[in-house]
Amino acid sequence: MKKNKIFLIFLKLKNIAPFLIIILLPLFFFGKATLGKDLIVAGDFSGSDLLDLNYPLKVALSESIKNGKVPLWTPYLSNGFPLLAEGQMGAFYPPNLLLAFLPPHLALNHSIILTFILAGIFTFLYTRSIFNSSFPALVTAIIFMFSAFFIARIKHLNLIAVASWVPFIFWSTRKFFQKKNLNYAILTGIGLAFQFLAGHPQMAFYSLFIFIIYFGFEIFLSSKRGELRKTLPKALVAIFLIGFFATGLSLIQVLPTLELAGETERTEYTLQTATAYPFHPKNLITFISPYFFGNPALGSYKENIKIMGIFWENASYIGLLPIFLLPWGFLYALKKKKENLYPLFFSFLALFSLTLMLGKFTPLFGFLWENIPGFSIFRFPTRFNLFLILSLAILAGEGGKLLIQKLKESYQTTKEESPKITIKKSVLKFNWPLDPFKTKILILAFITIDLWVFGKNYIGMIDASWFLKKPQSVSFLENDKELFRILSVTQYSESPYQFLGWKRDLSPLVSIREAIPPDANLIFHIPTFSDRSWFEGGYNFKRRNKLERWLLNEATDPIIIGKILGLFNVKYILTFSPVGGFEMEKKLEIDLGKQFLEKLRIFENKQFMPRIYYTPEAKVITSESGLFTELSSYSFYPAKTVLLEKPPKNPLPTLKTTLDEFQKENEIKIEKYEGGEIIIKTNLKNEGFLVISESFYPGWKATVDGVPQEILPANYLVKALEMTPGSHTVYLFYDPLSFKIGKIVSLFTLILFFLLIGILNWKKLTLKLSKKELRQKPVLQS
Repeated sequence: MKKNKIFLIFLKLKNIAPFLIIILLPLFFFGKATLGKDLIVAGDFSGSDLLDLNYPLKVALSESIKNGKVPLWTPYLSNGFPLLAEGQMGAFYPPNLLLAFLPPHLALNHSIILTFILAGIFTFLYTRSIFNSSFPALVTAIIFMFSAFFIARIKHLNLIAVASWVPFIFWSTRKFFQKKNLNYAILTGIGLAFQFLAGHPQMAFYSLFIFIIYFGFEIFLSSKRGELRKTLPKALVAIFLIGFFATGLSLIQVLPTLELAGETERTEYTLQTATAYPFHPKNLITFISPYFFGNPALGSYKENIKIMGIFWENASYIGLLPIFLLPWGFLYALKKKKENLYPLFFSFLALFSLTLMLGKFTPLFGFLWENIPGFSIFRFPTRFNLFLILSLAILAGEGGKLLIQKLKESYQTTKEESPKITIKKSVLKFNWPLDPFKTKILILAFITIDLWVFGKNYIGMIDASWFLKKPQSVSFLENDKELFRILSVTQYSESPYQFLGWKRDLSPLVSIREAIPPDANLIFHIPTFSDRSWFEGGYNFKRRNKLERWLLNEATDPIIIGKILGLFNVKYILTFSPVGGFEMEKKLEIDLGKQFLEKLRIFENKQFMPRIYYTPEAKVITSESGLFTELSSYSFYPAKTVLLEKPPKNPLPTLKTTLDEFQKENEIKIEKYEGGEIIIKTNLKNEGFLVISESFYPGWKATVDGVPQEILPANYLVKALEMTPGSHTVYLFYDPLSFKIGKIVSLFTLILFFLLIGILNWKKLTLKLSKKELRQKPVLQS
């Protein structure tokens, strides 16, 4: 009995061990970051998506959750912005919701670590089911989770979060076809929904595309086994359930995102835009030498990105030993294609993904871009290297399985002999000295160390307490109690991330925080005219992007620049320029250190206008081009005239007194200005227009004294209300129909999920309970 118990314990430990390894490896790899003492760092051309985008989003989500609010709108970005719709926050992605209760810097670190763990566990589950063995599955899991896709793209947290669920979707789909159990179809739908909720639409879309191919492959396998007639009806039901739950659960995020996408430049992408940063065939050498062309973490990657592509978009390293194991896996795929078609499928998927990655160098991506809906709104076909890497990792796992078998044979035939190499009849024979268990440990250790060396040379760490200190510039701005916006243009200068990397001297990375780059301003509740996502591939308003590009690249008149920025409530400009421009007064100068050629300067814009103000006149211009021309002209005086895109209900009023008298006679008081809610009290003696310098966007509603009022698009970007004399309470609030519909559908789908799971498993549950009752019944004795 004791021997049996010991054997059972051994079996349990053996089954648990791979999961423990997968969980522990990321914890050890990230070290101090696990406890929050360090912050994980990876950079970009203009800063760090990790610290300037993802960390502020963690702060915003944490604050929203603690206040019991959904982060639908923020007044702190882009003149007001639909934060939830932009998606990168992943507000409804379950891991993000759970981690939101931690301090934001811990939530950021643990989001990364959890993503690595999920990628490893899901890959192990899937590949163990196709290998029927734990060792090659563990090899594949380690390769995938520490591959260049996750390491080099660690700054794209939402992207790697989506990627981590791909093996889960493959696993649940395979389990459905194995067991013909609809529970697994529902799980597949949930996996796809989680990908869309994680906040990277492109990777979720690509994953859906590859899933459809994989589902077709599983149907093909069923036909090969002669089960098609039996499987097809359930497969059709499964597809319906997958689509239903994937769509229904994710609509709470997808509908607002689709609404925002219609307001952005994504609809204007061309094939040339989508393939502008290619995977040049020369990059194939990085499969063996990942830093052959340089390492951005050290500031040594100096290739022309329009020719060679971007390092983190192209990085595809999976380790040296896995590359050696690949031919074994591929040869096995050819040799055993009648017995096991999975290696052959992943050989095809690897080649297919590589062809798509090559973008403009092959016609395949262009064909899909032109003919499959959805492809045309995304850039970077290089992101198909997720499926290339997963496929190569699976083939390498198969190769590892074969290698162990060969070395086991060599060990068994020679285990009583001393290790040696002999030459007999011109044949080299090697007696392998290690038993299979030690050999497996050696292979796993070699692969892990190799990938860790690659990862440690790319990922940086910065002391959390050092990084989280409040910048001097923030303290200065906090002393101004007015409602105002800032514009930081320092990201267009030489970034320390781009030129110095993030593995050398970390002090410039802390110093540059004084510039309050977008979206770092979210941390300190300082509104900005800009938003990091618009120049780093996210969603932002088409018009606002056009205006900012014009101000930065084409506008030359400092009077007009100051006037337009002031019109949109921009009071302070943060820049390295020693000259501020017309009516710009230097208020603060900060020395950021010897690495910066110029000091950081904060200029006050004397043409600054209030967040909310009242104008006596309006001018109606219905064309966008005409509106832009008028906005940037000398004749436009914003304190007197608001530019409208549609006529108001009443005839346009005219100024009957001086502008100073008009402003004194018409009082405006802001009672509340939080998120998507604005309350204004007015005491007006004249007709006019209340201009609210907050982005004009679908979903905003207004009432005046409780009566609904039409919101007019004004001044190219913002909104206005037509007002009449009298004392009024004006209430504006963001209440998007897209979110309300998505919320209702997602909640209904969630309820249906629990009902359907109960129905599908009721018989099994009652059977188990009845068996348990029978076991517990006392036996009657005669």
